[in-house]
Amino acid sequence: TKTLNVRSDNCSYAGTGVISVSYTNGGSTSCSDTKTVSVQGAPTAKPTGIEVWGFDWSMNGTMGQTCPNTTLELHPIDTNPDYPTTAYQWSITGATILAGQNTGSLLIRTSSASRSNQVYAVRANKNHCGWSGWRHLSATSSSANCFGGGVGIGFLRPSNTGSGTLDFTDYFYQMPASEVVEVEVISLTGRQLYVGRSTRHSPEIGIQQLPAGWVFLRLYDP
Repeated sequence: TKTLNVRSDNCSYAGTGVISVSYTNGGSTSCSDTKTVSVQGAPTAKPTGIEVWGFDWSMNGTMGQTCPNTTLELHPIDTNPDYPTTAYQWSITGATILAGQNTGSLLIRTSSASRSNQVYAVRANKNHCGWSGWRHLSATSSSANCFGGGVGIGFLRPSNTGSGTLDFTDYFYQMPASEVVEVEVISLTGRQLYVGRSTRHSPEIGIQQLPAGWVFLRLYDP
């Protein structure tokens, strides 16, 4: 091809490199040239924090708050674009890892105890250039004033707000005995905007007709 993308394969190397280019027409090399290019060392990943998605998740200052026996989705906050070879390592205290170790999306279930403390930690290794430092987030789970398992009122997670659909896969992870959930979307003024049903085998429902803005989400287990 006439386009060549290159990067340093040495984590600490930065400087100049030489690329040789030849043009072939009809099997005969008609011309060639060399080009000196500037090469930057491949950066290591440095997550700045952890983002948590879940129906029963909120932040109180720097401390997270959630419910017992609920499912959360964790993501590293990384301002640098990921290389294909980026690996993430998670360390979780006070919760059980369900899926996603070594990836940028971790699914966990909190303890079933009525009150417990958790610590989530992540570090990254980009382009095999060594591990970054750990980034930590502390949280507490309590059954006091908690609907649990996403049952009650919650907010839409970021990945769903612009997609035109609601995906209740996390809800059915949290409620293994549930096969169906009734969904009601209510405006901040109390007007009913949508009523529908999600099932374990078909967890997505369309919400394209909803107006932009904040809404309440109420779930009923029939």
